[in-house]
Amino acid sequence: MVIKTLRVSFLLCLFLGVANAAEARDWIKGLRVVDVISYNDGGFNVITAKFSETGSNLASVSCAPTASHLIASHWTSKQFTPAVQVWFSTLLSAQAQDMYVDILVDIANCNQGSVYDFYGSPNGLGVGLWGVRASKE
Repeated sequence: MVIKTLRVSFLLCLFLGVANAAEARDWIKGLRVVDVISYNDGGFNVITAKFSETGSNLASVSCAPTASHLIASHWTSKQFTPAVQVWFSTLLSAQAQDMYVDILVDIANCNQGSVYDFYGSPNGLGVGLWGVRASKE
């Protein structure tokens, strides 16, 4: 009974993390994780993932940092929610196991802040990251 309750709670948590997806959010599929960064800068908690494109359209997103560096980020002035922590773990697991990922991104939310220059010009965090799915295919 306890395990079933935990399972339902976990799935509900994952669902709530993506359930409020707006129309500007879209899945980009078939990526490999190259790099994952987690840090705090200027009062914002940030996770940025860099991908290697394998047949998807990440480079065609109209957000300069994403198109140039193949990155997507999640940033918040609050603590990371359990759903975001699961995304972070999923990204790291996929990178370690050389698995493909699909990412849910908010293509209308492009961060081009000049203070975020980890990958060089063009600066910014790229499109908003709102979900991750790992897959063998």
